[in-house]
Amino acid sequence: MVKIDGVEYSVRPLSSKNSWQAGLNHPTGASLLVIDPTIYAGNVKAMEAATGCAVLRETVQNSDNFTIAAVDCSKSTAKN
Repeated sequence: MVKIDGVEYSVRPLSSKNSWQAGLNHPTGASLLVIDPTIYAGNVKAMEAATGCAVLRETVQNSDNFTIAAVDCSKSTAKN
């Protein structure tokens, strides 16, 4: 679980190397019915926060308020 701007996201690794899935941890009724692009942006931020790696934008796939993407850990998102 990762919090981004006060919203909880669930982030988990997938079977493919450096591939991750993220989505709202506790989606509400409205978020289940309406596709909100800000959810996808939050998913990407959550993946980067959980892994400390940069999401490869060209690998991002969004569906049903979930995001799947690969990360590049040579491009760290950690703040020094």
